[in-house]
Amino acid sequence: MGRYQLEIRTALTPNPLQRLLLNLPWEVMAWNNQFLSADTVLYEVVRRVGEANLAAPPASYKDMTLVFMAADPDFNSGLNYENEERAILQATRRARNLNLWVEESGNLDSLTQRITESGHCDMAHISCHGGYDETLKSFALQLEDDRYRPQSVTASAFRGLAQRIQCLFLSACHSAEIADTPAFAMELAKTGIANVIGWDGSVSDADATVFAAEVYHALLQQATVPFACAAARQQLLQEHQRTGKHPHWHLGRVYLAPTVAGL
Repeated sequence: MGRYQLEIRTALTPNPLQRLLLNLPWEVMAWNNQFLSADTVLYEVVRRVGEANLAAPPASYKDMTLVFMAADPDFNSGLNYENEERAILQATRRARNLNLWVEESGNLDSLTQRITESGHCDMAHISCHGGYDETLKSFALQLEDDRYRPQSVTASAFRGLAQRIQCLFLSACHSAEIADTPAFAMELAKTGIANVIGWDGSVSDADATVFAAEVYHALLQQATVPFACAAARQQLLQEHQRTGKHPHWHLGRVYLAPTVAGL
């Protein structure tokens, strides 16, 4: 299958113009009154901070080890993460090349320790809330401490995890949004996580769930992360045009670390 490819590349610390370029919604680019994302030729969009490592192959998975973790501090998050987990299982039910396990703690340190002890993990999926933390003066994820209480976690805390996975799917609203602070997904890519998937705004549970299921379906057919996200975006847009469902089809974002090859 053919594809269009667009990469927005900036310095490691983007200047105001580069921040604007990163923030533009390239996913809704259109030609002749049609979204490129609706074309039969897939339209890949990625954002990168730093120069590409042309010697490194893009990540694709013949066999995938995936860990799923949801954070529900005090059991009061309101997230429909069980549906998200179920949708991923449904989308990959026929796959024999997926090793999926669930981390129940909702805690980043426990997740990192479990992945370290496992010896191998390709990808992590974290479902949680996120937002600007007034105390930390930055965007933070709302994860759990070791007593299941809320714990705000910034991008720098992911450095230990970054060395152990190739991709992080961050199913959290605003996790790829650029506002007064850099996009959280961009900061995660700068820690060394090769591929980071996030959301540029508030997204419904239904849209997040369907998007995730389509992404994993494509990844298990050895698609790259940008290709898988383009395929998911196309599926949601086509459904949106038919039925009006999935109004947030365009909000998924992919950030690449400097260590990853160019498109």
